[in-house]
Amino acid sequence: MTSNQENDTTETHIALSAGTAVSHYKIISKIGVGGMGEVYLAEDTALNRNVALKFLPLHLTGDPDFKARFKREAQSAAKLNHPNIITVYEVGEHIGRPYFVMEHVEGRTLKEIASSEKLDTDKIVSLAIQICDGLGAAHDKGVVHRDIKPSNIVIDAYGRPKILDFGLATIQGGEQLTKTGSTLGTVRYMSPEQVEGKALDNRSDLFSLGVVFYELLTGQSPFGRESDIATVKAISTVTPEPLARFSSGVSDDVQRIVSKLLEKDPSLRYQTASGLLSDLKRLMSSAQTADTVQPAKQRSKWIPVAIISVIIVVAAVVQIYFWPSESVDEPGAKKMLAVLPFENLGAEEDEYFADGITEEITARLASVGDLGIIARTSVMKYKGTTKSISEIGAELGVDYVLEGTVRWQKSPSGVDRVRVTPQLINVSDGTHEWANIYDEVMEEVFTVQTDIATGITEALGIALGIEEKKALVERHTESIEAYDFYLRGNDYWFQASGGNDETPIRVANKLYRQSLNADPTYVPALARLAQTEIELYWHNSFDSIDLNEAWRYIQQALAINSTSMEARIALGSYYYHDNEYDKALAEFFRVLERQPNNSDVLMEIAYVYQRQGNFEEALESHRLAAEFDPLRAIHIESVAYCLSMLRKFDEAEQTYYEAIALSPDMPTTYGELSWLIVNRDGDLKRARKIISDAEQIVTPNYHFYFKGFIEAAWDGDFRSALRYSDLLRAFDGDEEYHLRMAYIYRMQNKRELERAQADSAYAILKKGAGQIARAGFYNEMLGIALVSLGRFEEAIEHGKKGVDLEIIRSDLNDRRLTLAWIYLESGDEDASLDILEKILSMLSLTTTKSIQLDPQFKPLHDHPRFKALMKKYEI
Repeated sequence: MTSNQENDTTETHIALSAGTAVSHYKIISKIGVGGMGEVYLAEDTALNRNVALKFLPLHLTGDPDFKARFKREAQSAAKLNHPNIITVYEVGEHIGRPYFVMEHVEGRTLKEIASSEKLDTDKIVSLAIQICDGLGAAHDKGVVHRDIKPSNIVIDAYGRPKILDFGLATIQGGEQLTKTGSTLGTVRYMSPEQVEGKALDNRSDLFSLGVVFYELLTGQSPFGRESDIATVKAISTVTPEPLARFSSGVSDDVQRIVSKLLEKDPSLRYQTASGLLSDLKRLMSSAQTADTVQPAKQRSKWIPVAIISVIIVVAAVVQIYFWPSESVDEPGAKKMLAVLPFENLGAEEDEYFADGITEEITARLASVGDLGIIARTSVMKYKGTTKSISEIGAELGVDYVLEGTVRWQKSPSGVDRVRVTPQLINVSDGTHEWANIYDEVMEEVFTVQTDIATGITEALGIALGIEEKKALVERHTESIEAYDFYLRGNDYWFQASGGNDETPIRVANKLYRQSLNADPTYVPALARLAQTEIELYWHNSFDSIDLNEAWRYIQQALAINSTSMEARIALGSYYYHDNEYDKALAEFFRVLERQPNNSDVLMEIAYVYQRQGNFEEALESHRLAAEFDPLRAIHIESVAYCLSMLRKFDEAEQTYYEAIALSPDMPTTYGELSWLIVNRDGDLKRARKIISDAEQIVTPNYHFYFKGFIEAAWDGDFRSALRYSDLLRAFDGDEEYHLRMAYIYRMQNKRELERAQADSAYAILKKGAGQIARAGFYNEMLGIALVSLGRFEEAIEHGKKGVDLEIIRSDLNDRRLTLAWIYLESGDEDASLDILEKILSMLSLTTTKSIQLDPQFKPLHDHPRFKALMKKYEI
């Protein structure tokens, strides 16, 4: 053999035709080819599902550097578990040729869709939010895509975008691939720094996303020209035409977002995907608020028809049930007030400052016992609204509305001024009860807030107690710099509220630290910093370091001011997350004495009651929270959840639809509603349809996907169960993934595969994953894994510990059900039936319907005692 032959990699190449076995994958057909390799549709014979196999280009397989880089990049991409990123399952090598295995998505690329239909702005923004969410997850892992374009984004059968080739496109920056990887279709989406050969970071991806966004909105390329050279020049020098030239009805907000994405200078662009995501979500939220005038007409494209019909009927019920259309003017009744978002008349970047002024005034007034204050989360929905005061008053059920403007006048001399013009309006007749103009140097901003709050109470004839007067005039810092950083931190803190993305929490954490650098004694900043650490504890698999840090900041705050309500709220939250429920309640009730209108504290009290299994008290607290925060759907959803746990199923179902009417994009609501249908009606088909329909309009979370997984598995649809299991990997640990896979194999009676997955889960669990913070759940998982490994005595031991150590009473029946199954698998039917009877005899969501549907209890179906139990506790 000659030396030339030795270097010719094609000599040993075997064609990848239909039927070719690659490990445990069987090739079905070729589905794509390009400069970066070949893509094949294949069957995963072990898991009975279709996958996509992508191979390194044949001419590069002889280069060890490229082979190593290919594997390294594929392994990097495999770490990106996110619903909007194609999942990479594994990396391998076939006859010397590297490949990686990824999920096969049935759908069309964004390029194909955009070329065949015109997408409306709402749909485009919705897609952009999901793509941005995926990009942000990758950027957080240090992975830059470098080739964002419509053909690299596939829209699946549920309408969700998924980004292709994540992490692999970095290979295209290599010198040897410049020609094969650089086509006109790719060049027109490149950033200026990319075409100039400079170092790239995540901001390059955001520029490319801006190009995609522009094209979808206008049908035109902002930079595409007749040749690569002309396109490169346009990218570096040309400012794109305004969107309005090609598409009517595009708002100024959309134009601002696109313009910022397409800034030539990376430092002027969005710096992170989270910043872009926040603006896109605000844009979507504003659109949804506007849509509420005609919910049936405007939302019919987005909400499944089966749900719309209920929402139309329910929308009226929501207003009657939660928000009285007329205030009750009787002796002793609280006057109800909504502090609307003050309009920012200054620079756009000062929006946070106007929001902060609004929040500070609201917080001061919340301490006035005879005044009912609507919470921030409800009033912020009216930011930029065109609705009249009477409409807002009717929707919020208030007697008065405070509105105003804020202008931060910055001076080159450093003597900044703040101008605030508040006005108090009587909703019933539109008269101005009180108004004023404050034009002061910035250092007097705290005095302005106090004067406004005091002026309102005087105008409403409210007599203040000593503590209330102190709360109105309290000044937490003299440092404008500390105050400014605190308000900036609050802006991100409120963005993070109730979401799964920890990025804004981390940004808020840094800003609060900067605030404390300016004033180490600023107690509200210390309290909020502690709360960010608590949230990071929740997000980071219960890392005790975060909780210890929170405790340290809370103690510092209390040492400075032991009566600080902000510090006491943080302390209550600390105790809640540390599972010291009585202490948490004591702190929250202490705050409620001073701030009886605080809906957040009422909600926290309800959550403590839920963990204690006290659902009657939890229900009452959630309803009280909804009175002061009527447009926040989480309160209504929580009411429905408590009703479900009390087995008031029909009322709970109605209330879930009320929550959907308020917030159609909240995933947990649909998951809980579907589970209610399972337990009340035993109707898996309807429950699954609720989940599948909702996938079109929500950004799913763990609980949503988990309900989909269980319901699909119980229905025998293992392909769908497998899909949900893969999607859940973005939210939980590897041990949970392996246990789900073992569950699927057990349902299919594939015992060897079940055992292999259980063994993998057991190995991870024995290292101690989560055992400190989630002792009950940790022992439950160990018990499940040990059953699959045939180690029944140990499984029973851990199953019992799971029940004994579970301190969240609302989760206790989950642990009990698992123990009942462990006993059944070990051959002790009586012990299993004892536990099932205990579960059914108590108020909880678990019913005879769900127990009969659970395939794991099928061996008991013919047992006389089981039949008797099902009849005795039938709902």
